Amino acid sequence: GTFLLEFTVLSRLTGDPAFELAARGASLGLFQRRSVLGLVGNHINTSSGEWTHKDSGIGSGVDSFYEYMFKSFILFRGTDELFMFNESRAAILKHLHRRPWYIDAHMFSGAMVWMMYNSLQGFWPGTQVLSGSLEEAKETVRAMHGIWRTLGGVPEGFNLLTGKVQPGQASYPLRPELIESIYYLYLATLDPVYLHMGEDILTTLNVRARTDCGFATLADVLTGELSDRMESFFLSETAKYLYLLFDRDNRFNGQYVFTTEGHLLPIRASYSRSRGFGRRVPPPSSVQFVASRLRSSAATHQPAFTKRELQCPRQSYWQSTAACEMEVHLPE
Repeated sequence: GTFLLEFTVLSRLTGDPAFELAARGASLGLFQRRSVLGLVGNHINTSSGEWTHKDSGIGSGVDSFYEYMFKSFILFRGTDELFMFNESRAAILKHLHRRPWYIDAHMFSGAMVWMMYNSLQGFWPGTQVLSGSLEEAKETVRAMHGIWRTLGGVPEGFNLLTGKVQPGQASYPLRPELIESIYYLYLATLDPVYLHMGEDILTTLNVRARTDCGFATLADVLTGELSDRMESFFLSETAKYLYLLFDRDNRFNGQYVFTTEGHLLPIRASYSRSRGFGRRVPPPSSVQFVASRLRSSAATHQPAFTKRELQCPRQSYWQSTAACEMEVHLPE
């Protein structure tokens, strides 16, 4: 993954370009080292730039790299991020997509390495929703939720060839990725089926994971054994997305971008002004604004936000709080 959202916001707030340049340079460096198939590996030697793990997928180790490409486009309106996302998405669909699942393949040959569902892949349908690919997102979420319904949680690894939990990967540490994608799909479609999915997940958590002082990791989704551990992302992401799923009119359901750890970054016009220090990669002139609007009940491909809305929409939370250009006040 990268720190592209957090570091760029920090630079835009402080006027110090160092943070943005470091994060943008890292993202660009990874993208430029993609294979001729357009795929990136899972681990890279940061000193030599050589790939040390050449398996390519959309799950652990690389998930937020793809997530932040498109979210950076939403937050900063940088067409280089949109170009990188579109190129990466095309390669993923061509070489990794096995409907409705995504596999791991060798980044240079495209040969299948793992036919396995990795729990961190759950973020991808949500990113597809943001970028306008609703039908693909729906199909994948139905399959992922099917695992939840069958096992009472999503294990860290599920072997798609055997139809069984991957040995040694039976735990569910209360991860949020599937719930996040269900949340985005509901906002985009208002289809109550996603409320039912959320209710199913909420019920399972209360029945299987709730303890006297919190919620515990499922050490084994098959046996129901618990671990004396509650990851911080359960509160910052899992519980948050479930809460917002059932509170459609919450002010945070729009005009904000969630970081990969579930922190809220407001969409501000000032964030799109790089003050002359962003490292830009000119994309082809054919790159278009292809994001889809959340909450849309019309066709799949519509702008996520109009230019007017990105500047400070009328009839919005921003106007009601006069917070379109929110200032940061530091203590004396």
